[in-house]
Amino acid sequence: MKPFFYFLLVTFYFVTAQANDTPLLLAGEYTLVKKHVGSRSYNQFLDSISAPIVSIDRVCSKQAICWPIIQNEEGDVLKRFSRNSTLSAKAQGRYTDRAYLYFSESYRSGDKTQIRYYVMDNEGLTRQLDNEVSGSLATTVNLEGQVVAVSPSGLYLDGQIEQRTIPAGLKYAEFGANPEGQLALVGVDTGGFIHLSDLQNWLATDEQLSRKGDRKGVLSVYPAGNQLHFAAYKYVNSYNKGLVYGRADLTSEKTVSGWLFNSELENIGFDPSIYQVKDELLISAVNSSKSEYAYFMLPLALNEDELTQTTPTHTAGFEEEKTLELMLGMGVASLFWTANADVKQDSTTYASTDYDLSNSLYKNVWLQGKLGNKQLAIIYGQNEAEEKGGQTKQVSRMFNAVLDFNGLFNPQSSLRLKVAQSSLGGVANLSVKDVLGVTQLTSAQNVAFKTRFDQYSALVLGERGRYWGLVYEAYRMPGMLGFSDSSKQIRYVGYDPETKLSKYGLVYGYDELDYVRRYENDYSQLYFDWLVGIGYVDVDVSNQLKAELRDEGKKLTSSSAFGLDGKLDLGYVHQRKFKHWRGVGYSLTTGYRLKAGYMGAGQSDNSKNTLKPDEVAIEFSRLDIWHGLYANLSLVF
Repeated sequence: MKPFFYFLLVTFYFVTAQANDTPLLLAGEYTLVKKHVGSRSYNQFLDSISAPIVSIDRVCSKQAICWPIIQNEEGDVLKRFSRNSTLSAKAQGRYTDRAYLYFSESYRSGDKTQIRYYVMDNEGLTRQLDNEVSGSLATTVNLEGQVVAVSPSGLYLDGQIEQRTIPAGLKYAEFGANPEGQLALVGVDTGGFIHLSDLQNWLATDEQLSRKGDRKGVLSVYPAGNQLHFAAYKYVNSYNKGLVYGRADLTSEKTVSGWLFNSELENIGFDPSIYQVKDELLISAVNSSKSEYAYFMLPLALNEDELTQTTPTHTAGFEEEKTLELMLGMGVASLFWTANADVKQDSTTYASTDYDLSNSLYKNVWLQGKLGNKQLAIIYGQNEAEEKGGQTKQVSRMFNAVLDFNGLFNPQSSLRLKVAQSSLGGVANLSVKDVLGVTQLTSAQNVAFKTRFDQYSALVLGERGRYWGLVYEAYRMPGMLGFSDSSKQIRYVGYDPETKLSKYGLVYGYDELDYVRRYENDYSQLYFDWLVGIGYVDVDVSNQLKAELRDEGKKLTSSSAFGLDGKLDLGYVHQRKFKHWRGVGYSLTTGYRLKAGYMGAGQSDNSKNTLKPDEVAIEFSRLDIWHGLYANLSLVF
């Protein structure tokens, strides 16, 4: 641990020494017109002119029985559906004097799930569609109430192909409309070039998003007579990012575009919105650095030369995407692991296991690097765990290895393969309740043990810090287990010295630190990360306990459980990148982490599956909670 710490200090000194010979680059931002603070989305504009709207809601009785409904802007219920139905909005169309909602209704019919598709206007007029467009990039409802969708194969009207001539390699698209009902399309192809359409013809622009730049929630378009206006978020690196604006003349087929706003100080551009207010264009977007909105008022009589020929000066030297990234770091983290498992049915607890696990203080070091499309991170940690069960203090270890394949699915995402291993010791305190009709197979009281925790993950890292993927976890622990027979009642309980729990799960989460590293330079704020997961758990009962069941004339046929997971991180991050060091800097994070996992196994009273007289199924529930404080210091290259 100490050699790495010295290496970290020497590296930091070397970088700062080299930086003294680098010319100072001025920090800054560029804006074509004045930036305003506040939310001014297109839907807010439609609300201000009293444009109607159709939306999904629900009504509930005094007995808390609820039904999904469709309602208009006046709160009038246009249609009430069965309480067994689930409604999902697919698209909407809002215009000066009418509005539409395209939605689906799903419900169970026998053993099958049925799905129906509808379009309803603000007066309740409804029509049902045969199907939806498969693989559509964007969907809207036009002034006549027809569902318009664009896919890589063409433009569709109510599910029927209307136009096959679209830009080759179109990958992302957004519809736009004005209150009078004129529609427009903006799209991005595989090369990052932006295309515009009035739904009759397509025009290619010279504006190109960077290869690894964001694609989702970055486009907006507005039709105004014979012109199409668009706004898009463009990301090159953390020093070169912001909003671009462009327009196309449908008569002359001329297109122009350029930077509207570019900043290294804050990140403005997510979820843009563009529309006309009198003789100006209003462009609104999220300022994710400050958790607020910003907007710009752009005159229609814009000097196009100023738009196209003005280049932000603060981006000099940062015109290209980064190909090499490196992060060195060290930190400390406390780990408190509490767990308990019960054999319980209805209100009766037949047996329980309370785990008294060693509290730990891990000291971690890590190296993380990226070259081109591959990234590798290695994390090593060790601690001295406190004494438990008469055992002396022993060194526990933690090892993490992470390999990222950037751009494997698309340039904006990465596949992260992760291995995490740790070891820990503790004491299992077991108790059994004497219940008539329940046989106690084996027993124990206080058992000292050591366990190894293994985790393997395959995660897809998306835009803005979101991720999802597959996780496998495995560890062994002693404990009490229960077994039910064909009556679905618990008939046996027994002590298992080494139950192996193997969980296969799906997870979805948000990593704000991943967002900070990508989009921000100087950043000091509270942050909040989270994860949710669901999984299947294979419970491997020891041969010793299986033998006890066989002696009772029983065999174990069902030994699986379901799992639920959740994780919350609340902390503070202080990051500083130095522009005159070409983005080299440091990141300090400190916070509190809480992770919880639940497992449950047992026969359901509503299950139609029945056991044979000589068969039993496993019964138990388990709750694990990991929590602790942490602090990390990293050098970012």
